[in-house]
Amino acid sequence: MKIKNIVVVIIILGVISALALISKQLGKEVLATEQLISLPNINVTQMDSSYTTLSSLSDGSPLLLVLVNSECAICHGQVEELYKRGHKLEGIDIILLSHQELGDIQEFANAYPDAPFVFGQVDLDILSESFGKFSTPHLFLYDKGHQLIKELKGVNRVVHLKKYFE
Repeated sequence: MKIKNIVVVIIILGVISALALISKQLGKEVLATEQLISLPNINVTQMDSSYTTLSSLSDGSPLLLVLVNSECAICHGQVEELYKRGHKLEGIDIILLSHQELGDIQEFANAYPDAPFVFGQVDLDILSESFGKFSTPHLFLYDKGHQLIKELKGVNRVVHLKKYFE
């Protein structure tokens, strides 16, 4: 009889622990979604090693924010698309952020002279806190008030991106 009671108590504690863990995870997902509504004002290291904030890189125009990694082939495809056709996004600020070492990002940026976008470096933990789980390339489209319009993953053609800003 005592063993049966101990087993029941263990099962009840296990269920309570599982529910607590699930609740905690759901809370984190809700928090990440709430953070995505507005552009997070995080610190960014620019290519000249100076610091600024993400919001100061955009002049109040609509914003296309792209999380990239120079070692990601798909990211190269997205950056190439923006490099060739980004001029069609006139009036829209384009910022590419990476968590890589600054030298790696600078090398990546140097492949795109006179690009219609800017690169910046942000610590991985800060990117994860601000944008939740992400893969690269990961695109966030913000209106001129820096409220999220759309979140996209993978390579997206400029012609399709432009429709979200219209």
